[in-house]
Amino acid sequence: ILAEIGEPWRGARPDEDEEETGPFEASSVKEYEAEVDEVLDQLDVGSVGESDEGLGGEAELALDEELIDEGTPEIAQPASEIEISRPRLDPREERGELPVLIDAFIHKGNTMAYIIFSTKSMQKLEDVYTKLARNTWRCTWHSDGEPTRTMGPSTGVAVHLQRKGDSDMEDALRKTLVVRCKVPKGKLKNAVVDLSATDVQGGHQFKRDQIRIRSEPLFSDSQTALCTMVIKDAVASPYLHSWVKYHLNFGFDQILVYIEDRDASWAREVLRPYMDTGRVRLVHFYFGSLSDKRSFYLQQAQEQHCLYASKGRVAWLGHSDIDEYFQLRDPLKRIKGLLGEMSNQADGYIAAVSVQSQFWFFGSNEKCTDARFLPCDMTCKLNGYTTDRTKLILNPEIVDYYSVHLLTKYHGQVYKAHPDLEIRLNHFKFLPNGTARSGEECTDDLTWKNACRDSLEHQQNVLEGSLCHPSLGSHTSLGKKAHR
Repeated sequence: ILAEIGEPWRGARPDEDEEETGPFEASSVKEYEAEVDEVLDQLDVGSVGESDEGLGGEAELALDEELIDEGTPEIAQPASEIEISRPRLDPREERGELPVLIDAFIHKGNTMAYIIFSTKSMQKLEDVYTKLARNTWRCTWHSDGEPTRTMGPSTGVAVHLQRKGDSDMEDALRKTLVVRCKVPKGKLKNAVVDLSATDVQGGHQFKRDQIRIRSEPLFSDSQTALCTMVIKDAVASPYLHSWVKYHLNFGFDQILVYIEDRDASWAREVLRPYMDTGRVRLVHFYFGSLSDKRSFYLQQAQEQHCLYASKGRVAWLGHSDIDEYFQLRDPLKRIKGLLGEMSNQADGYIAAVSVQSQFWFFGSNEKCTDARFLPCDMTCKLNGYTTDRTKLILNPEIVDYYSVHLLTKYHGQVYKAHPDLEIRLNHFKFLPNGTARSGEECTDDLTWKNACRDSLEHQQNVLEGSLCHPSLGSHTSLGKKAHR
């Protein structure tokens, strides 16, 4: 096993000044470590049976690289809507005592399955993640409920992430576990996996039975794709249609929209014209009480889910939120052409293109009143660009993990795009209304207005009553309601 994990606490107990929200407390390092061992002893959810509960940690565990060439589960074509949701979680998952099983699916090459877990709710248990990462993992495959072949155990070593990534952002901490299981030879119908882990002494650490392996892909084969996640009560959600239309015309071949609501019908209605073309897919991604908290519990799980689902199918994978719009600085170029130029210029493989961003506003109340296209008519950009709020266009084949704004495990190099010459990200965090905040200067940039209106084919999209509220000084922020 090769396990990539975040920086552990190195044996230290949680900061005494922090409020303890995990399932245990410790008054000394010795007691803390003993309680970690106790938690590991309890990580056995095999009794859950055929439901979708599961376990994970802030690590990525990979079996050795030997590939199997012969027949395996058949791969279907992508559906227009994919159901990943688990509305009812195990109470232990809700309490943060067990990580949350997200999904399990087959790689396009039919040789590997990815089993994805979220560990965001277990942030106080980083030492548990570390010990899990050092385990020996076993994947036992079944077809139609009958054992077929046991894959493993395979020995390996845990490789600690020595740095957070290409930035010191807090969100570089790992909050997702991806277990890679080799697929046995021969076709499997209705494949399931029993997943277990043992420590170096052979002691049982974790067991999860009857994990159903999905064979339906999320992506079709393409050069470019884009992922996002949204909820209905996000301020920018009324402009989801415009965001999708803009980025399809921008040059992304396909778009996956993850919906983290119990009821996804609102998004289905909005996206139906694009879903019917096969270029947009709706991924229902609702996980009960964790999703209802609206606290970014599943953001990184969604990102890794999109990343691993794209491996073997997509050459370049972008991600952004629906209040963020990519813009090419040369209006005559297309995104595929620019990515090709960057690849030719780089000395080696590009793992990701890092795109700098900045906030945009209305320059005045009058401009807000006159607006007919959103966000096209928000043309006042704060000066300069931020380097710590970048978004990425990834090469999925050589990226193992990314964290919202940066890479945390990858091969190759990060290409830092020039925001004035190549590509930038325009962030309209204060949609649908907002003028620049006091003390901040913004400058009109009409190149955005023209590019945006062209991509929206000059179709007005202002919703009646949505603009220019009397108190423009108190902005409505997406920060607490939607994903960054």
